[in-house]
Amino acid sequence: MPLFGHHNQPAAGMRQNEQVLGQWKTHHGELQLTNQRCLLLKSGGMASLGGAPHEILWGVELDAIQDAQVVTGNQGAGQVAGQAAGNTLSEYIPIGNPLGGMMGQQTAHLIINGQSIAFHDSNTANTALAQIQSAKQTRAAQGGPPH
Repeated sequence: MPLFGHHNQPAAGMRQNEQVLGQWKTHHGELQLTNQRCLLLKSGGMASLGGAPHEILWGVELDAIQDAQVVTGNQGAGQVAGQAAGNTLSEYIPIGNPLGGMMGQQTAHLIINGQSIAFHDSNTANTALAQIQSAKQTRAAQGGPPH
């Protein structure tokens, strides 16, 4: 599955006619949904205060999303993501807080094509999933305009 940018490379910015539909904080950065793709952006820290662009850690075109689901808690998320990765012929790469389970915090994982993204709570993960599915349906209905 193609990624947009690589670790420590700045995001190329928005594409022509691309609009942000939603964004959510995760354990590892910010999940951003646009009308064309879903991106995981690295937290900007102090650099973002100066207007520096966020770095893209991971991304997928909306029309390339074959499987998306939310798994609550820390148990089983890796197994579900691994199965989804096998089903979509992509590679499972967990993105999230590896210490979450040790802190007793109940996390939720949004799994997109085998990519697991850890959220602070299940309500936020479910909201993100619903908006991603809606954006995917809208894009499909519009014929998936070229980017």
